[in-house]
Amino acid sequence: MKTHPRLSPLSLLFLLLLGNLLNLFCVTETQARMGGGHSYSSGSSSGSSGSSGRSSGGSWGGGSSSGGFHWSGSSSSGFSGRSDTLYLNSGNAQPENKSQGTLFIEIIILILVIYVLIRLLSHSSYSGPVNTVRSSRPDDYAKMNASLDDKLQDLKGRDANFSKVLFIDFVCLIYHKFYSFRGSDQFRLISPYISKMVAEQTAGNVFYQQQSIHDIVIGKAKIVNISQRESGDNILVEFETNLSLQYIKTREKVRLVNRERWLFGRQAGLLSPQPEQMRTLSCPSCGAPADFTDAGECQYCHSFIQGGSRQWQVIKIDVIDSQPFKTQDPGGYVEEAGTNFTTVYQYGLESRQGEFIHTHHLGDWPSFFNGFCEQVIKPYFQATYAAWSKGDWRKARHLVSDRLYESNGFWMDEYAKQGWRNILENINIQKIEIVRIDLDKFYDSLTVRVFASCLDYTIDSQAKLLGGSLKKPRQFSEYWTFMRTAGVERIEQEYDLKTCPSCGAPADKVGQTGICAYCGSKITEGHFSWVLAVITQDEVYEG
Repeated sequence: MKTHPRLSPLSLLFLLLLGNLLNLFCVTETQARMGGGHSYSSGSSSGSSGSSGRSSGGSWGGGSSSGGFHWSGSSSSGFSGRSDTLYLNSGNAQPENKSQGTLFIEIIILILVIYVLIRLLSHSSYSGPVNTVRSSRPDDYAKMNASLDDKLQDLKGRDANFSKVLFIDFVCLIYHKFYSFRGSDQFRLISPYISKMVAEQTAGNVFYQQQSIHDIVIGKAKIVNISQRESGDNILVEFETNLSLQYIKTREKVRLVNRERWLFGRQAGLLSPQPEQMRTLSCPSCGAPADFTDAGECQYCHSFIQGGSRQWQVIKIDVIDSQPFKTQDPGGYVEEAGTNFTTVYQYGLESRQGEFIHTHHLGDWPSFFNGFCEQVIKPYFQATYAAWSKGDWRKARHLVSDRLYESNGFWMDEYAKQGWRNILENINIQKIEIVRIDLDKFYDSLTVRVFASCLDYTIDSQAKLLGGSLKKPRQFSEYWTFMRTAGVERIEQEYDLKTCPSCGAPADKVGQTGICAYCGSKITEGHFSWVLAVITQDEVYEG
């Protein structure tokens, strides 16, 4: 496993001086730029690569009182309230006044010192690797996930309706609405789902009224911790997203890539709502469409919905990293980072296989899994890769979840804007391993690791090769997660990827929302067949 080198005191001094030099040059502006990179750059996955190395964030909401979780980023950007943050405000602070002569002398001195330090550092004897993708070994992930799974099972014991699939859908909905409504009168529509402290800090911020946020793409939403308090439950969720921020007055727009952690909490003794209420913004009391006053009063049933009393609410938001988005150079192909990594298996996987077989009244696991590989995984793999290569992601709409469709659709649009097309052909699937099984009252989900090879190259609108190889196959592996509604007993051999799984009509008229135009059924939530929900690259998969 790759490790980071230990910085010497000399290196630390160099970085400190360099930071001071940059401070002298940097003047606080309305559109302060944050340095490079983005949090998920892969064009073929649902937000699967690691974050960039520079951590710059802030936090709002409760501190350690909100369940013992407290991740606070630095105050250089994000939601810290400083005037040099592009994400938050318009920069009303004034830079410190210095005479030009004093400033010039300081700059010259620092340049000389840095030059000397660079010469010294160039003789450093360290020659080891400097990049790492995973921070732990697969065994460590298995233990950590086992602990999280135990907490999840405890939560299900207290709440028989809890579904990880539905909870992730719910928090993604809140994330999307939070940023879409922020700074506008519509923010009150989510008042029952936001704690009083977070709501006050958001609604009272004048800078948000000068911005609009749209084109939100959620690449990753993962539960990273669950805690039980005497007064209720807390769940910590990590997001990797990108979104467009526009200043209303100047019309200037920037695309940002964020990594954030949101803490959700609710009162003890609650049951999760039914699936339809978890996927829509509605009154937890009467079920009517969300229409609340700032105080949380439903305009239909006039019930006052106190945060966390009926449904999960946002207690705290930490922005760990926020970077401007930059389209990846198509010619910058690098070697696969995680193909040879040891597979991360779920702790107690064999017992989960037995539970799955028992629940669905099947004969044995090998027979089921062989059919699942041949009739579901391999055809889905070929079909989705073909749609991607043709630049027509709509052809895979009926096979993938809403979030995966949206995420990969964003990358396909970015390539199209540049006149690029990523071609994946001559696909050869070599091995498929089951790595995780999750079952709850409403959904089943299976995660597999697929080992494969293909020709992987990018061309421009004139068919000129920009990157990759037309001859050398690229070896890789990915973790794919499939889901379907619990109780669906469709035989895998009956799958036809060219038809609607509900009515059997051609799957050529499935809209952006995943609804078949022939029968009106929503077919991308696993009600009728397996749906590909998440693709995660091997170098960042943690279980």
